[in-house]
Amino acid sequence: IQCGLEHFLRWLPRHAMLCDVSLLLPQPEHKVARYKLVFRELKISTEVYQLLYSTSWFNFVINHDFVRKYKLKDWGLGRVLGLWAGLASGVINALQVVLGAALDTVLIPDSYSYKFGLRGCLYAVPLSIGFLVLALLYSLVVFFDRLMTGLYNYLAEKLDPKSVRIRPRSSVCDPFSGSVARRPHEKEEMTASKIDDPERIENLLHAYKLASRARSLYNVAARMQSSNHLSAEGITKLAKDLAKSRTAHQLMLSPEDCQQLSRAVAEFVHVSAKLASGADCGVFFSFSMFCILLQRQHTIAATRDSGAAVPSGPSTPAKALSSSKLAQARKSRAEELCREMHPTEMYTAVGEAGAPPAPPAPHCIQVEDSGEDTAER
Repeated sequence: IQCGLEHFLRWLPRHAMLCDVSLLLPQPEHKVARYKLVFRELKISTEVYQLLYSTSWFNFVINHDFVRKYKLKDWGLGRVLGLWAGLASGVINALQVVLGAALDTVLIPDSYSYKFGLRGCLYAVPLSIGFLVLALLYSLVVFFDRLMTGLYNYLAEKLDPKSVRIRPRSSVCDPFSGSVARRPHEKEEMTASKIDDPERIENLLHAYKLASRARSLYNVAARMQSSNHLSAEGITKLAKDLAKSRTAHQLMLSPEDCQQLSRAVAEFVHVSAKLASGADCGVFFSFSMFCILLQRQHTIAATRDSGAAVPSGPSTPAKALSSSKLAQARKSRAEELCREMHPTEMYTAVGEAGAPPAPPAPHCIQVEDSGEDTAER
């Protein structure tokens, strides 16, 4: 059983499972993505979803996007295996789409009015009517898709009974087939994820803004290939874009820090990612890895540029460091973080543990009261 569990955890696609926003917090967190923003292409946790769409009307309007429940894989289990089965499935599913949209004309305004009052209700009424019109058109697509799927699977079974060359399908032309993810405890998750801490809200909104900008930059490089993860060509494109002066302002970094981030990304071109088992999977760079590098670069910048007073240890009084010793401590801290970002360790760390360990806070320098001034990190 233990070997089976290790094998299962080893091959989990963790590079596509983490919340992008949580990775960019000042103290990064490793939370499972539960929702996906369609246009911004961000994976977010239940906590971030609650923050964006349930806390205030302002956050809802500014960050509005189409949200889908996120899942890694669509399993085509509901296959229709004949023309008549496809006809019956098409009629039933089309009616389900229309009736569900008709019911939403009542449920959606009620939900928005509960969250945002009169403004939410006035916004949701035309929105639900628009969804109903689109549902009428989509029901035709669903009916045709189920009918053609039944015909396709019937012919596939006749031409290739063992499914060696022609495999049965769960959908032919439905763009939203398999997009519904059922979660029986979703309401409990929402209730447990409510945020009351103003500082936490501010950090999450800042991380969300940074994640949106980073994703738009990452997508430019990802368009050069078919995969959402970057190979050598995409990594090179991303590193070149990071070296541009306008990118530093976009990522809220100084030009020097952005150049350092560009060099760190470029190193992944020359390194093959290895699984925990030692298997080589070639050049690989995921958006989760980019978020980790970006967050660490922000930590390096904050550690280097911070001029706050140094806190004392638990049993010693506060003792001021000279500017040269404080600068040396910051430099050592930044070098330590740079060593943690080595590309040979990044893939395995994300693959096994969800993300590398969170770096310590920038203000965690302590002073030891001894004969010589010694800075301990």
